[in-house]
Amino acid sequence: MRNHTDIDRRGATPPDCARRKTAVITDDGAEIALVLLDAAQPATAGSRFLHRGRMWEICGSRRGSRVLVAEPAERPRQ
Repeated sequence: MRNHTDIDRRGATPPDCARRKTAVITDDGAEIALVLLDAAQPATAGSRFLHRGRMWEICGSRRGSRVLVAEPAERPRQ
């Protein structure tokens, strides 16, 4: 099992210009995972990303760290 999003290598930056990874904790209420995002733009509250076939939205960050927290963009109906 991989703990990071799939990366599309087409058009990737050269290794000497590698981007910094952003750590995001995903929490859907049943499972919590750590995801490393490789993004050209910095992620902030309200940013969305696709991971494991689900759209996630960053809702904040952990106090005292740079780790972001994301929840499913749309909650399943119950």
